[in-house]
Amino acid sequence: QSIGISQDKINSNLDVLVKAELLNILYPYGGIDSKINKAQKYYFMSPSIRRVILTPLVGSEVDKDLYAKMLEDIVVLYLKRIFRQESIVSFSSEKGQKNPDLIIETIDKPILLEIGINKKTTKQISNSRIKYKYGIIVNAKVMDVDSGVITSSGQIIVPTQGLEALLFNYSAPRRGLKVKGSFD
Repeated sequence: QSIGISQDKINSNLDVLVKAELLNILYPYGGIDSKINKAQKYYFMSPSIRRVILTPLVGSEVDKDLYAKMLEDIVVLYLKRIFRQESIVSFSSEKGQKNPDLIIETIDKPILLEIGINKKTTKQISNSRIKYKYGIIVNAKVMDVDSGVITSSGQIIVPTQGLEALLFNYSAPRRGLKVKGSFD
């Protein structure tokens, strides 16, 4: 209300932008009470929309915070397309602690995602209070701490803690592949 617009009007305008598929909406991680009572997060359907809207306000320079938000927009865009159910992708709304950026809810334990640039550790995932099955870091740049040299311009880091057991205990399905037709 400090800008002279009621909360209902803001919510109505956001709802129009979601229905027009200009914004993706995510609900907080947790039970039904969390999803209903806590605030949602909005991500642009495309990072180019964020860029076009913010250029008059911030100029043509893309600082690291804006770049990180645009990267989050991209990841949310793809996750929403992969997981068509609205409630599978969410975010942590816990106050006073480092939270992962996104949470993919599964039947067993969730998958935590941390998205950013120049991520050097996996601490934001490993220190989360959420009991998780896997943690994934989507990182736009990695710099060698000692030399300052950029070693990669884009990657996904999967912390291996607990992953070894999954890999070593995996047995492939024993089904044959049927091929129809001839090879003449």
